[in-house]
Parts: sequence; C-alpha cells; structure tokens
Amino acid sequence: MAKTKELSKDTRNKIVDLHQAGKTESAIGKQLGVKKSTVGAIIRKWKTYKTTDNLPRSGAPRKISPRGVKMITRTVSKNPRTTRGDLVNDLQRAGTKVTKATISNTLRRQGLKSCSARRVPLLKPVHVRARLKFATEHLDDPEEDWENVIWSDETKIELFGKNSTCRVWRRKNAELHPKNTIPTVKHGGGNIMLWGCFSAKGPGRLIRVKERMNGAMYREILSKNLFPSARALEMKRGWVFQHDNDPKHTARATKEWLRKKHFKVLEWPSQSPDLNPIENLWRELKIRVAQRQPQNITALEEICMEEWAELPATKTLSGRVFWIPYIVCTNFILDRSRPGLTTTAIGAVDLQGADGNWATVGRRSRGGRRVRRQREKRKGKSVGLRIGTLNVGTMTGKGRELADMMERRKVDILCVQETRWKGSKARSIGAGFKLFYYGVDSKRNGVGVVLKEEFVRNVLEVKRVSDRVMSLKLEIEGVMLNVVSGYAPQVGCELEEKERFWSELDEVMESIPTGERVVIGVDFNVDVGEGNTGDEEVMGKFGVKERNLEGQMVVDFAKRMDMGMVNTYFQKREEHRVTYKSGGRRTQVDYILCRRGNLKEISDCKVVVGESVARQHRMVVCRMTLMVCKKKKRSEIEKKTKWWKLKKEECCEEFRQKLRQALGGQVVLPDDWETTAEVIRETGRKVLGVSSGRRKEDKETWWWNEEVQDSIQRKRLAKKKWNMDRTEENRQEYKELQRRVKMEVSKAKQKVYDELYTRLDTREGEKDLYRLARQRDRDGKDVQQVRVIKDRDGRVPTSEESVQRRWKEYFEELMNEENERGKRVEGVNSVEQKVDKIRKGEVRKALKRMKSGKAVGPDDIPVEVWKCLGEAAVEFLTSLFNRVLESERMPEESRRSVLVPIFKNKGDVQSCSNYRGIKLMSHTMKLWERVVEARVRKVVDICEQQYGFLPRKSTTDAIFALRILMEKYRDGQRELHCVFVDLEKAYDRVPREEL
Repeated sequence: MAKTKELSKDTRNKIVDLHQAGKTESAIGKQLGVKKSTVGAIIRKWKTYKTTDNLPRSGAPRKISPRGVKMITRTVSKNPRTTRGDLVNDLQRAGTKVTKATISNTLRRQGLKSCSARRVPLLKPVHVRARLKFATEHLDDPEEDWENVIWSDETKIELFGKNSTCRVWRRKNAELHPKNTIPTVKHGGGNIMLWGCFSAKGPGRLIRVKERMNGAMYREILSKNLFPSARALEMKRGWVFQHDNDPKHTARATKEWLRKKHFKVLEWPSQSPDLNPIENLWRELKIRVAQRQPQNITALEEICMEEWAELPATKTLSGRVFWIPYIVCTNFILDRSRPGLTTTAIGAVDLQGADGNWATVGRRSRGGRRVRRQREKRKGKSVGLRIGTLNVGTMTGKGRELADMMERRKVDILCVQETRWKGSKARSIGAGFKLFYYGVDSKRNGVGVVLKEEFVRNVLEVKRVSDRVMSLKLEIEGVMLNVVSGYAPQVGCELEEKERFWSELDEVMESIPTGERVVIGVDFNVDVGEGNTGDEEVMGKFGVKERNLEGQMVVDFAKRMDMGMVNTYFQKREEHRVTYKSGGRRTQVDYILCRRGNLKEISDCKVVVGESVARQHRMVVCRMTLMVCKKKKRSEIEKKTKWWKLKKEECCEEFRQKLRQALGGQVVLPDDWETTAEVIRETGRKVLGVSSGRRKEDKETWWWNEEVQDSIQRKRLAKKKWNMDRTEENRQEYKELQRRVKMEVSKAKQKVYDELYTRLDTREGEKDLYRLARQRDRDGKDVQQVRVIKDRDGRVPTSEESVQRRWKEYFEELMNEENERGKRVEGVNSVEQKVDKIRKGEVRKALKRMKSGKAVGPDDIPVEVWKCLGEAAVEFLTSLFNRVLESERMPEESRRSVLVPIFKNKGDVQSCSNYRGIKLMSHTMKLWERVVEARVRKVVDICEQQYGFLPRKSTTDAIFALRILMEKYRDGQRELHCVFVDLEKAYDRVPREEL
C-alpha cells in the first residue's frame, strides 16, 4: 500500500513525553491530532528500541508493502482471471504506482504464475457415465467399422470475415494497413447455412439451408440427401449414420423417422467434446472460400459447392477418421483435466462427489453484458440473510456492544438466550437493531430475537411462550420466515422442567404451517457428537465429541419435526465448530436448525471467534438465501418540509418576508387556492428546508462514546490473547478489563442520564419528556407497521396490491354499514332560512383552538402556516370559506385524505377488524369543520348522558365516575343498578340518510 506521511521528530518525541506524563493514547491523539493507532505504534517502538527514529532497512525498498502483497494475492485467489492491469489499477487507487512487471514478479514469489486456462467440458455424473460407456464400447472397434460411418453436421459461413477475432503482427501506427484489417460491411454482409456429410471414402452431398432449420426441415434434408450420399460413396451394408445431440436431431419425431427408414444411428453421448472429424473439413472449406473472396451470397454458395467437390478424398479423410480411437481414448477416458480419472463410471462419480459439483476452469465466457444481466436477474429474485444464535449470559450492559458486533459481522437476525431481563416487550439496542425478548421476574433464563432495522417492519407476529421459548414470524418479499429462539435446561435440571421445554418447543413447531420456512437458534446444552451413522437425514458428521443421552433427544426432535442441524453439515476446523469453552471443556451445545427441505438454501455455517460479548459461548452464524418471486423495490423515503421550525419567531418572520417577496410584495394572499397553496409549499421548502430521510440518532445509546468503545476493544483483544495463550496472567488481565468495561459503561450512562434529567426538569424540556415517552412506547411495541392482512377466507395475500384491495374492501363495508334502528315516527320540521356569511371572528376562534405539531394532510400545509401569517391568513381563509359556502364545493386538495390503520394492540394482528382507521386530513379542511361545528352546536341539543366528543366530558371521566359510584355503594352494602353503553363503531355507522 502507499507509504503514509511520516510524523516529524518533534511530534514523535512529544508523544513519548506525554506518555511518560501519564496520559492515555486516546488523550494524546486528541491533543496532537494524530490517530490513536499511530500513537500506540510510536510508544511501542520507543519501549522496544529506546528511540523514535526510523530504523535502517536492509536492501532496496519494495514498492508494494506486505499488506499490498496480501491484497493482490487474495484478489487473484478469489478470481484467477484478474489481469495485471486490474491489479495495477487497484494498487494505484490505494496510492501505490507499480508496473505490470512488478505485479508478475511479486505474484511469482508467492507461487502464482500466469498460465492459459484449461478448457474442460462441464460434466455432471450422468455425462460422465455416458462418456465412459461410449468409450468402453468403441475403444477397440477396428478401422473397418469407422470407415462405414457417415458423419454429418451443419455450419455457417460468413460472406465477409469470420465471427471470431483475428490477431495480426503489425508495427506502430499501421493498424489501418490493408494487410492488418478485416473488411466489413453494415449488418454483417450476410452468411449461409450449410449441411454436409462425408465418410472415409470421400465427401457426400453439401446443400444450403435457405430457411430457419427446424425438425421438419431437417428430416426433409435427410430424406433427400442422406441415402443418395451413401449410394454415391458406395457404403457397405449396415453403414452407420452419425449426428450430434442438437435438439432437432434428438427430437422424438426425428428418432421415429430414422427408425422407420431403418437407419442405424451412432449413439452420441450428451455434453461430449466435439470429436466429429467433419469439423476439419469445415475448416479447410472456409479457408479455401476465403482465398477466393466471393462478392455476394450467390457467389459464396457457388464457391462453397465447387470447393467441397474438390476436397481431397480417400487418403486425407480416411486419416482423419482413423484417428477416432485415439481421440476417444484421450478425451473420453484419459481426460487429463480430471486428475486420477479412471476408466470406470463408478470411480469417476466417486472422484466427483455425491453432489455432482466439479470446480472447472474454462475459457472466459463471451457476452459479458448478457451474463451480467442474468446475474442481476437472479439477484433480484433472492434475498440473502445471515442468521445466528448466541447465549449472551446476560443482556445487562451489553445491548450496544451486541448491536456493534452484529453490525461488524453483518448479522441480520440473531437468537439470544439467557438474557436475564424481566418483562416482555421490544427494545432498541442501538445501530438500528431491535430486541424482542421475554423474561420472568426472577431474572433467570430469558430468550430473545434481535432484528436488523430493515427487518423490524417485517414482523407480523410475536409469540412469547415462556422464558425458554419464543418465536417471531416475518414476511420477507412474500416469503414467510419463522424464527424460534430456545434455551434448554441444563443437564442437571429436573426432569419436569426438561419435559416442559420440549413440550413448549413442540407446540410452537406444530403451530407453524408446513409451507413456511423455520429457523431455530437454540442452546440445547447437549452434545450430539461426531458422525451421523443412522441419522444422516437430520444431521451431518461434523459435530464435536461423543453424543450423550440428552443429545439423542435433540436428534429425535429433529426427526420428529423433519429438521436438519445446520452447523453439523459443514466441514470446518474444530475451532470453528466449538460453541462453548469453559475451563478445559470444549464442546458444541448451540445449534441452528431448519426444515430439511430448505437445507439447499443454506450455503455456509460456522462459529465466529474473537468476540467478547459472551464469556463462555460463541456465536454461530449461517448464510441463508431465500428465493422470492420478485424482489420488491424499496420505496424512497419521502422528504418532508420542516414546518416545526415555525415555532421559532425568527424563522416565522423570515417565512413571512419570503412569502411576501414570492407574491410580488403583496400583503394580501391571492384568492386562488391552488396558487396560494403552491407558493406556500415552495416558500416553506426554501426557507425551512426538508428532512434528509436518514435514520435519527439512537436515543438509547447516547452514552456509546469513544472511551467506552476503546475499553471494549481492549477487552476483545485481551480475550483473543487469553484464547491463544491460556496463562493465569492473561486470564487476570481479561478479568480486570471486564470489570473496567462495566465501570466505564456505568459511568458513561450515569453522566448522560444526569444531563438528560437536568434538561427534562426545565420548562423547555417538558415537551421532550412526553416525546421521549411516546418514542419509548412505540419502540416497545412488537408490530409497528402492518404488512399483510387476512382476506375474507382467512388467506394471507402478500402482494402490496392485494393488501391495498383488502383494506379498501374492509373500509368500504365499514363506512357503508349502519346499526339497526327503528323508524322515526315524528317528523322533522325543516326551516329554510338564509345562511349568514362566515365572519373573521369565527375563523380566528377556530384557528386558536387548533393544536400545533399534528401530522399534515395531502396538501402539506399545516395549521402552523396560518398561525404564522396572522391576520393575512384570517382574511384569506374567511374569503375561501365564504366561496365554499356559496358554491357548495371544496378545493380538490381538501377533499382528499390519507387513511392510516392503527393496531389496537389486541387480537389477531392480521385481522382488519383489530385496526382503527385514522384519517390524515387537510388542516384547512379541519378549520372549515370547526367553524361549521361551532354553528351546529348552537342549535343542537345533546343529552346530558352523552360522553365522548364533548369538551370536558370524555369516556374516561364516565368510567371513573362509575367506578367511584360502585365503590361507594359497595362500602355501604347497598344494591346498585346502572348501565354503561359503549356502541361499537358508533361514528362509523351513523344513519347517513337521516342526516
């Protein structure tokens, strides 16, 4: 890599002086503006060599640093087709300029040499068997048999040039010399398709295929040309016809036609190397045609026919045919691209492996754009997940550290055990991660599931069975994924507790539909052992140690539920299989399970080492790929105008001035609603700005400062050191750092919370208090956004269009349904009278009663705008409302609203009836309704027993009064007869016809 800029000698000496003065590396770095790692390196150098000067180096300096050598070596190891130019560009972007020769020399020292890739056929086991069968059947055939074969094939001949590239030797600036060019014309110049046949005795017929060839045309060609060619070549009785495995040749109709004509066909194995000797004739024919330089298609066809007739006969062609046994031997049997390939099909399959996958290195495929399009198309139909499980020991003080680990390790979903938190809710732990947990009051056991931010809104259902079992259901791009977290009792626990755990786990599994995917992350506290003899269907053979009695219970559970233990299928070194280390014990007790039918979606699984979140357990992570119908496009986050800034007087004054300038200096707003609304929105965006759409800072982890992160990093390094060298000194160092981290976290939290409490205790912080309380309440809810809803028949549609249609259907039924009621006997006297115009005082009073800080409607104009504009807004709104009153028509923007379903936190989360529909309406429309409501209340009498939608008479007051009344009567031991009527969806089912 590039050599970084060196620090001056004075700066290095100053670092040593500050270190001797007792300052920490972080403090020195901040004071001098130097990275902490650089400070540490200088201090270590001073301690080792008692100097900060540059040490002398032997030999000439190398341009590429050891880190750069590792980078390019890793690059070519991952992609052997990387060119030297690509590596030069990679190093140049990193700041190191080298030549291609330097790249070659460096890689050669690493044992890597640039060679041409071997071209080998891509074979499956069935192809291997077919090739070997063909070879063993025809290897010892005499030359007379090969003489009695008619070989056939098709080819395309271009009028100008050829399809492939042509390399020439030329001097500089001589690229346009006629000898160094290939003449071309627009649209290729044309070509012809030819069919021909030959045998060892000479060429047969050659014809031009003038139309697109299909099965019927191919059979017509054979009927007109194959038998005459055999007769002209004087083939012996029982001659054999050969053609390759083109779909037109192997079609059922073609095979039936050949059988009826009694033609004997040479069986040609699938995916075989092109051994047809007619390819040599095609090459010779194309060379001869190119030398004569035909000028048009007609001349090209004539020249092809003439040169085909003049091709050499017996000697050359028979020589090519007699080479067939040697070609069969070298290509079908002694295929040197497969080391150790034997002459038996069984041996070949054994070498290839049970899965039939052979890693082959072929030529670089052409058509890069098409390959990239196909790759992107496949990528758009899959979702990659990293799912893990970890026994954390306790979540106290580890939430932010756990989130930091998941972020670094790119883990999307993590099952955690032994959280030791009481309660059952959801909680943000920082960096966008959210923990759904369940625990009992005794602070024992406890399980949970941590989700990445992008999957939090995919949660459909949370089932908290006990402090040992819980599950989450997520909908990911139309695929239902169930994540189960479990914590089994230890070996020494009572039998009753163990049976209760297995009963709860069975109950959860049986409640999950068969078609949905399931991933279980669990600490079983057992050993399933190495080997899988007799249990191959549910586990691999890469376990640890021997199976105990409880381990057999896990295997029986997997068989009963048709599950597979994922981390036993992948061959890893023991360090990446051991999930629990304590004292001298090393074993595998944490497992990830999934349905056996979905094992093909798991591509890797291993233990992550080097983390210090948990003392004894290690995290197990698997990589899973969900195949979806079509990946949904993420909707862009809408950028909203920062209308809340109008609370500040200086922002409000600037908004008024800019609006006045936008209106040409007028103080009065225009009468046209559309013009006024657009000018207000545009001025608001320019003056107040718009939101960025990014995630806000985590309020729960303000204390996650640099000092805390440094302490945790030192603890992580100490644990690595102890794992490598388990001495008592390293153990004590790790324990000391553990205690220090706890102390640092506690101090940081206390400092931040003291500042927060001081701010909330002021009058200005009162609103922040309620805002934080609401935010904590929202974060504590399991389901924040509805994703899928059941239809009438209980099915769950997953597409966005189906969900929207279901909501539309539900609300149409709800809004058009009325409660049963008797017909009114008395008539209603209607009095026609002139309606008075709306006055400014009514608008001013309604505007004063409107609350600020509410969600805006579709027109994106909040009530804060009208309050900021003052009397100008009152005059404009009064004029607007009077025009509405006269024309009986509202502005189009005010007629629209957004209906948002809010979950009632009770019942089935996928049932529409358990949601309350909230309309986001235009604030200007709400002002109009308040003016009309004030007039209606003056002429309408409301009974005294009415509670709700009345000032100072909420339903809470009625319930409280009823409760007090019941307590008084109970204390006096007297009877009480009362009725409290709560009409279901009363305001959704009003008698609209009577109104």
